[in-house]
Amino acid sequence: MQKIWGRIAYNPSVSDDLFKNHLASRYPEAATEQLFEAWSKASRALRLINEQVTGKWSLDFHWMPERWTSKDEGYLGIRDLPNTEPMDGSDLADVKETAKGDLDEKKSALDNANDIEHLANDARNLLATLRPESNHELALNLRDIEAMVNLSLFGAAKIRAAVLLEQNKSTEARDQMLTAIACWTKYADIMDELYVGADMQRNYHFKTWHELDANVQRDLTDLGGPVSVDVAEPYPWVRIVTPLDLEERKAPVDVTIKVNAGTKDAMAARIELRDNGKLIHASSETSFTHTIEGIDLGDHALSARVIDQNGATKEHSVSLSVFNLETKDSLPWKEQFTLANESMTDDGKTSWTATRSKGVFAVQENTLLINDKGEEGVFRSGEIDISRGPVDLAVDVTSQGGVDNGDYVRLYQVVDGGEEKLIGEIKGKHSEPTTIRGTASGKRLMLVIRAKVSSEDEVFLIDNLSVASR
Repeated sequence: MQKIWGRIAYNPSVSDDLFKNHLASRYPEAATEQLFEAWSKASRALRLINEQVTGKWSLDFHWMPERWTSKDEGYLGIRDLPNTEPMDGSDLADVKETAKGDLDEKKSALDNANDIEHLANDARNLLATLRPESNHELALNLRDIEAMVNLSLFGAAKIRAAVLLEQNKSTEARDQMLTAIACWTKYADIMDELYVGADMQRNYHFKTWHELDANVQRDLTDLGGPVSVDVAEPYPWVRIVTPLDLEERKAPVDVTIKVNAGTKDAMAARIELRDNGKLIHASSETSFTHTIEGIDLGDHALSARVIDQNGATKEHSVSLSVFNLETKDSLPWKEQFTLANESMTDDGKTSWTATRSKGVFAVQENTLLINDKGEEGVFRSGEIDISRGPVDLAVDVTSQGGVDNGDYVRLYQVVDGGEEKLIGEIKGKHSEPTTIRGTASGKRLMLVIRAKVSSEDEVFLIDNLSVASR
């Protein structure tokens, strides 16, 4: 059946005129030659991406090019691309061969990326000449072609980034990923406009086309790039790479701040670094470090600002908390779980531990996640000083997957070493964050969270656990 389908769809002896005549009949509003060329070039660009990465993958679940996902591999990031191969029979070199210059008469992945980009740009230029008039179907198809153009440009930049990263050219790879993200965002915007998500039988379910934004962004931030991209004006950009936002350091300590920035065409710029609004360093270098020796106790708002020679600016800020034994577990107390994935304890300013004998109960992507079969998970905070007066308590809970009313998250308080007292609970599905709130008074407070799910497709996400003076 597949052979018959393939011969009908891709018989090379079928004249282009057959398709052009069909387009002319169906879409008389558009110039047939331009429409045919735009559609053909956008389609060929995507085929070249597939040829570069699919290797021996042959089944539909092996590769979903619209989302760069494989049922077995998940999302394919730039650090995964060196492990891919061109499809059987291709004359393309893979990413590793290209990076080493070991082509053996093959076409390099960089040349292929250039071809993809040229085809996509040609298609985009042709699209600019086409108008759907009142033909709604044509309007939708033109948007589809525009989506293919942006997906192709995303792929071209991503292939380049992977080769450059293999060559240890991380700055150049970062620039390519900045381009890639802008193209991905435009692509996902169009796809969300045209299509709804789907439950996939043989690939990953998705609700919106933007669900993979974090995966795409991670390729850039892992290279020291910005944490968000202004698609309309990606340059200039600046980022405080370290310390991380909401990081905690125990005094006495020296804090080294690393800053990266970028400007269009390597334009000259000034980067200013401030601590709680006070200028502490300025540089014309787009990557530098600055150390604050013996940094003061308390909260620090660190901000970096880039100003290019045209006066364009961008800013990035992070919060740093410096504590000692006297200020540990003091108010305001807020845990946002900005720790490494799989963390089950924090001995910082907001101390806590999580335990579960079986199943997952740990930090995942800046939330505390419980998932999979197992016993009840138990979270306990350190003893928080609330001796100055009554306090308000809160925690946000979100569910994913097949959570039912037998699954729960319960928040308890333990005041001055007493018994656990239930504040509130969440049971069943809560696709949007739901907040459990309460109050407490006394001298010392411990927060306890007890949570349980019973299946690998059931998840609770716990975040923004806080204690604040009333």
